[in-house]
Amino acid sequence: MQAAPCLLNGRHGAKSVLHESFLEIALMPTPHEIAIAGVYLPPMLVAAFLGIITTALSVRLISHYRLSNYFAFPSVVFLALTVIYTVFFGTFIIGA
Repeated sequence: MQAAPCLLNGRHGAKSVLHESFLEIALMPTPHEIAIAGVYLPPMLVAAFLGIITTALSVRLISHYRLSNYFAFPSVVFLALTVIYTVFFGTFIIGA
């Protein structure tokens, strides 16, 4: 009597179920460039542009409510928010 093929480690010539599901997740298509009006742009450039725009809006709100008085270096806060927003957009929204 032959043993049933093991689907977890790929013995007896059976393909691994875990390996196949990992490959499906790992090989999901990611954009290599983004076409805007026929111009191809790298996704990180688009993420940086969205990060700068979002940072500008955030800094205007922070300045409007006078919260910038609590920062020692507001320009460093602007730079830090730009990096945070760019990484957020690049990782979760665009997938760069």
